[in-house]
Amino acid sequence: RNSWNYGAGERNTRIDAFIQQQQAGVQQVFGPPDSQMPSQNPQQVEVYWLYRDMQINDLTKKVRATKVYFGFKNGRVVNVVVAP
Repeated sequence: RNSWNYGAGERNTRIDAFIQQQQAGVQQVFGPPDSQMPSQNPQQVEVYWLYRDMQINDLTKKVRATKVYFGFKNGRVVNVVVAP
């Protein structure tokens, strides 16, 4: 259980640094997702993986987030969204 940053900080602690990583790399770090959901815009993102109970410092909004959504297209992360 690491503490992650979003939007700033060292690359090895930034959850948004997973952009362009393969699905297998995300699963290696975080394990299987808590849930998966298809995207409503499959031209940009095919599927989202949700991880809950995270410790994420959203440095863009200066709030603590507990969820992260990794959006995948062609097996690579194309979008990272954090939420409280």
